[in-house]
Amino acid sequence: MQSFYRNEVEAKLIGHVAWCALIALKLAKQNGDVPQNNRIKANKFIANWAKKAQAELRFGRTMNNELDIWHYSGTKKALIAKLEFNIESIYKQYCQLAHKTRKLPSSFKRRILNASTALQELGWCTEIGLERDWQNEGSYNCTADSTAIILKEHLELFDNVGRFSSPISLMINSNNVSEAVKKFYDSGIILFLEDQNTYKGKKQYKFSIWPNNSAPATAKPMPLQ
Repeated sequence: MQSFYRNEVEAKLIGHVAWCALIALKLAKQNGDVPQNNRIKANKFIANWAKKAQAELRFGRTMNNELDIWHYSGTKKALIAKLEFNIESIYKQYCQLAHKTRKLPSSFKRRILNASTALQELGWCTEIGLERDWQNEGSYNCTADSTAIILKEHLELFDNVGRFSSPISLMINSNNVSEAVKKFYDSGIILFLEDQNTYKGKKQYKFSIWPNNSAPATAKPMPLQ
């Protein structure tokens, strides 16, 4: 089951799909097509519903992978799967995310500053670097255990209300990158991995941040761990 969303549009869509599946199952139970408290029958119903929804392109092609998982779990793993419970969890996650998103600042510059502050509270060093400092195959020589670096040239891309139209770069120098990924995600920013290496025993990453988190399909979002 998917729990990491590339952007708000994807989160809203999967939340909608989960809601539709739960309503269809509830109606099937009310009509007697699916017995109450029969997990296996519920699994099979959701599997068939997912297959039909996929065939009819009810939700476009974006949700095909997720619907494939539901269909496989409800057929091949019908005896052990807990599809209804899992889909309820997906819907609850979406509701929580939607509630949280409404509270996020619209300015992405403010979101970046919020993430930086959260990392500083965990002992991280946050810096503004220069494009020319990225050398030695992409290595900054940071002295702190964990450092996050935004390029000065990229900060200048923001307009006066914190919007930007081209992707900007974030450099992470740390063996605990998951901490940074989570703080940025909690602040409303998805980090897309561009490159990584190891320098003097420390992991280093180059991420891109896209306007409204809308990166191309080929971009790789760094997963939460």
